[in-house]
Amino acid sequence: MMLILHQRYGGPACAAVMANGITGLIGFGIAAYVLHVSAESLGVPAALTLALCITVAWNLGVFAVRGKLKL
Repeated sequence: MMLILHQRYGGPACAAVMANGITGLIGFGIAAYVLHVSAESLGVPAALTLALCITVAWNLGVFAVRGKLKL
């Protein structure tokens, strides 16, 4: 994806997407780890629901912190 962005929009736009995507990837990594750990004990549907809730909560937290920092 970065190759496509770089070719179409240039280096600064590609760098901005990469820099702003790091925080979301941290939340995804945490959710993937929780899914891995809890899938057997909770069952697949509950573990997937928990992972989705973690991802949504992480991203809402990032938005809240960024909103407070820009004030």
